[in-house]
Amino acid sequence: MQRIGEPVEVARVSLFLASDDSSFMCGSELAADGGQTIDTYTPFLPGAPEA
Repeated sequence: MQRIGEPVEVARVSLFLASDDSSFMCGSELAADGGQTIDTYTPFLPGAPEA
């Protein structure tokens, strides 16, 4: 995604996990990091904010 996440975006993940919408999830790990666990932040890509 090439941007720093907003606190509200992490809060939405928390709200989802606390809601009945996640009642069928079991033993899953959700990473609310905008893809940082699969790649590193590269600020030189077009549209990326300044680091």
